[in-house]
Amino acid sequence: MKRPVARKSDVPPGPNRIEWDRVTAVIAVLVGVLALAVSAYTAYLQHAQVRAQTWPLLQLWQSNSLRSFSLSNRGVGPARVLDAKVYLDDLEVEGFQQIFKALSGEDRTPNSTQSYFVRRVLAANEDVAMIQFEEQADYDLFAANRQRIAFDICYCSVIDQCYRLNERAETEREYLAEVSSCSTDTPGKFR
Repeated sequence: MKRPVARKSDVPPGPNRIEWDRVTAVIAVLVGVLALAVSAYTAYLQHAQVRAQTWPLLQLWQSNSLRSFSLSNRGVGPARVLDAKVYLDDLEVEGFQQIFKALSGEDRTPNSTQSYFVRRVLAANEDVAMIQFEEQADYDLFAANRQRIAFDICYCSVIDQCYRLNERAETEREYLAEVSSCSTDTPGKFR
C-alpha cells in the first residue's frame, strides 16, 4: 500500500526542523539592507569627491616688486565671490580711495590700477590685483599700514559650499571658515 506523501503544510514543525521559507526571507531582507547601505556609502563618497574637486581657496597677498595687493584662488575649483567688506581701523570703507585719503591725509586719488573682485568668479589658480600702485610712495603708505586694513570676503564653490575669509577673526579657525551661505541681504559697502 502506498503511503500518502506528506505535504509541507501537513507536516507540523518540529523543534529541530528548519523553515526554509523564513530563512530565505531573512536572507533577502539582509541582502536588501546591505545593498541600501552600500548605495548610501557610495553616494556619500561621490559627494565628498565632487566637493573636493570643486573646492575654492582664496588667499590675500601683496607683492613688493609689483607694488600690488592681490587676491588669489589657490583651490581646485572656481570661487564665486559674493560679498566683501573692507575695514580700516574697524570702520567699513567704500573703496581704496577712502583708505588712501585716510592714511595720507591728502584729498587725492593714488595713481593706481584697481580690479573689481566682488561679485565675480575667480577660476582655480587665478590672481586678481585688487590694487596696483604706479608710485612707490603710495604703495609704501599702504604696505606700512597693512595691519590697519582688514578684508572680510564671502565666497562659494559651484556646488554652493560657502566660505568666509575674515582678517578680523580672533582665531585661526575663524580666519577661514565654512559658512552655511553668503548673505547678500546686507552687502558690504566696498565697491
